[in-house]
Amino acid sequence: MVTLKNFVKRVANAVKVTPELQKNGNPRHIDLGLLFIPLKQWDDELDLDELQCLLANLIALSLIKGYISHEKRILVLSIDAFPDANNH
Repeated sequence: MVTLKNFVKRVANAVKVTPELQKNGNPRHIDLGLLFIPLKQWDDELDLDELQCLLANLIALSLIKGYISHEKRILVLSIDAFPDANNH
């Protein structure tokens, strides 16, 4: 789960500095496709529902702060989305 959190953090950092990757011009809105496509290459059996479940687990474990908009297919991150691991 920590590896997945680190991957999400790297994608979030890339989105923050790359306006054309931002969903609706918001750097905290991560299109699930940006996470799904590279992970699908790593695990060809992964589907979007499973990715959303993995992300929900990251949120439930407080490894990331935010929520998933299933309708819009985005991960909405909080301002401080990646709390310091020492706080757990």
